Amino acid sequence: MKTAGRPRLGSARLDSARLDAALDAKSEALVAKLAAGGLSAGSLGPEALAKAPEAARFSLFDKEEEVLRSAALMLAQLGDIGGTVSDLAEAYRQSYREQERLVRLSDRMQRDLQKAKARLAEQASDLLALNETLAAEIELRGRLELELRSMLETDALTGARSRRHFYDLTAAEFARQQRNGAALSLAILDLDRFKRLNDAHGHEAGDAALRAFAGCCQQMIRGFDVFGRLGGEEFGLLLPETGLEEARAVAERICAATAALEVPLAQGQSIRISVSIGFATRAPGETLEQLMRRADRGLYQAKDQGRGRAVADQAAAG
Repeated sequence: MKTAGRPRLGSARLDSARLDAALDAKSEALVAKLAAGGLSAGSLGPEALAKAPEAARFSLFDKEEEVLRSAALMLAQLGDIGGTVSDLAEAYRQSYREQERLVRLSDRMQRDLQKAKARLAEQASDLLALNETLAAEIELRGRLELELRSMLETDALTGARSRRHFYDLTAAEFARQQRNGAALSLAILDLDRFKRLNDAHGHEAGDAALRAFAGCCQQMIRGFDVFGRLGGEEFGLLLPETGLEEARAVAERICAATAALEVPLAQGQSIRISVSIGFATRAPGETLEQLMRRADRGLYQAKDQGRGRAVADQAAAG
């Protein structure tokens, strides 16, 4: 009967014999190697080692110390390299964070720029609309100013100069002719029996007569002559660079042309009118007011003499 787990004694002896044989073989091999290197077994003793030259000495501990020193140096270098790598990594992280911040800033700036462009476009559109409105307003004001000036300067019914504008132009022309010493004549024209005409035919007939008379006069005068309505049926005519006889000829032509007018009325009817004219030529040293008074005296003389005629006042200024 066999007992399990127990080593056999005979086997243990055999293994020990084998181990001794193996150690002997290795020792012999080592001695042979030393002999080949010029050493003997006796040369490996302590005294022999002490007497051996320094170069022939060999110590495993010396090599280990050198290896350890090299390893320590390498570790130090690796530590430096590791620190540098860590610094580089940290610098990279900071650079990355800065780039990320700059990208966000750039995106925000782009958005702000787009918003600013949109606002500018909107403001430009508003400004364009405002400019168009202002241009239209300026144009409208210009038209209104012209209309207002026309209303102030032109008689709406007859198209002649308004009373105020006639006096303004007459005063300016009188001053100019006075400086130049040129002749100048002034005439006052008044439609005859105008109140009777209105009473007999109505105010529309009176307006038609005024328009017809004013149109006739404006066709007969020169471009630089000044013709205006002074009020009601009374008109004024300034004749620059015109002496007494020339003024007389103009006044008489107007009288004749007015007498030949047929003023059409409603329902195919028509009426005839006549005009009385007083005129005067500026005397040396005479003022505009004095000249107008003399022309007005001539008008009263024409009325007294039977109307429908032109009479000059040749009295001395005063």
